[in-house]
Amino acid sequence: MKIFRYIAALLATTALTVLPTNAQFAAGELVGVSDFQSTDILATARNANSYTTARVAGMAGAFTSLGGDLASISINPAGLGMFRSSVLSLSPSLTFTKQSNNINPFGISTPARFSMNNLGFVSNLYEGAGSVVSLNVAFSYNKVADFNYERRFSMGGTYSIADMFAQQMSGIPSSWLNSSANPFENYDIFLNEWGGVLAYQTLLIDPVNPDDKSNMDYHVTAIDPNAGIDQYMSVDSRGSIGEYNFAAGVNIANSLYLGGSIAIQDIYNEREYSYNEEYDNGENSNNKNYLAAMTYNPNVREIGSGISMRLGAIWRPAGGLRLGVAFQTPTMVSLQKEYFAVMGTRFQGERNFASKSTVRNIYTYDYTTPAKLSLGASYTIGNVAALSFDYDRVWYKGMRMRDNDRSINDYMNNNIRTQYQAANNMRVGVEIKPIAWLALRGGYAYYGSPSAVGDNIFDAPIELDSRDLAFGIGFKVGRTSIDASFVNKQTNYSDYDLFYWDGGDGTVIVNDLISKNKGRKNIATVTVTIPF
Repeated sequence: MKIFRYIAALLATTALTVLPTNAQFAAGELVGVSDFQSTDILATARNANSYTTARVAGMAGAFTSLGGDLASISINPAGLGMFRSSVLSLSPSLTFTKQSNNINPFGISTPARFSMNNLGFVSNLYEGAGSVVSLNVAFSYNKVADFNYERRFSMGGTYSIADMFAQQMSGIPSSWLNSSANPFENYDIFLNEWGGVLAYQTLLIDPVNPDDKSNMDYHVTAIDPNAGIDQYMSVDSRGSIGEYNFAAGVNIANSLYLGGSIAIQDIYNEREYSYNEEYDNGENSNNKNYLAAMTYNPNVREIGSGISMRLGAIWRPAGGLRLGVAFQTPTMVSLQKEYFAVMGTRFQGERNFASKSTVRNIYTYDYTTPAKLSLGASYTIGNVAALSFDYDRVWYKGMRMRDNDRSINDYMNNNIRTQYQAANNMRVGVEIKPIAWLALRGGYAYYGSPSAVGDNIFDAPIELDSRDLAFGIGFKVGRTSIDASFVNKQTNYSDYDLFYWDGGDGTVIVNDLISKNKGRKNIATVTVTIPF
């Protein structure tokens, strides 16, 4: 039963581009947040070289053919072969975030958040005079994605979310929706319909035939038909993806460097949604049968882990020229998603109702994120300057669901093939040392969009393309290095709806489209590297 419930929930909240035109379905962020979809897989697959050591960040992550930095493990582990001594490195960071859209073009800034972008050590196990010059092993923690942001905006709506809930619950007997019937443990009520259950329990929607226990039709009587509707939306998101790397690199004749690593990911993301409506009832402002306000609070927590491998090589064919290649296998992820929701209504005259889901839905999903191939070329002029260029190919279309049920896999994987494509990333960085103890750095990175359907995905503002502009500076104090960097990251997100209903008969209920969604992050990092 749970499998059919899950498939039906996916059908109800998938993108318009892959559904039959005559289907009845609900969609939008406030509906799709409850279900696991391809957008959840994508969110854990979008990694960048923006959160790393200050030296690498200052060159915009263009390090596939360079080495001698702890962040090499997360880019091309062959760079470990360039270490000639053991080192300890740590990289604390502050991140400042702003989100904006067409409704709130000035955006909402999130207070600065402290994190450890990189931490680890390299151990020089062998140093010789033969063809094998050195062998190093390393361990590091590296942050690869950041989920910390806030979104807040308000607007006037033609429809209330209650209109969508009333349509969505059509066909469900009202006798199932009472608290005594345990509706949140009824597998015939889909997870994305929990909001409609709460709407019934808080009198936001009412049965058309209240005296009929088999009633399956609903309407909205608690909102004045002539009321003005003000809608308020906020999302507070916290979390990140961290990567624990175990790696080894070897130096062969100071011309060929080989390396490999095993990466274990730690995934955490918690999102608190708050959707509110307030009603201007005009001349009916004293009518106690009408609502003054409602609030709906879905909450999601995702906790997971993943494992992947990287193999890489760097070759010095002549002089200061270096060529690098690295391949990252698909990451095998196991993600636990927890969901619950709360709703409250306030009638004029201070009559209040509140309800919450009596159980927290917890389910584990297994899937793989895409493989990535990285190519790099750099040229160094002694110890004075370095110019580096990177190219990545990331096969988002190759993401795969790995559920035990084949029908779920087929449905999800077909959606992935339809919605996503391979993307190209490019990075360029430069380092100049005007004097021996000072380094100046800069760089630019572009991360391509994984979407094959533009921004036509309704149930989450997915990350499309992004750009990094980076600057850095480094000092040498004795044998200790102190580096600092500043990265300005600008990301474009897809358009989305808060809620959407298509009755298949021309009946459409939708809020105004949320578009021009942009995210900006300023990332300041300091790295201290100490030989030992």
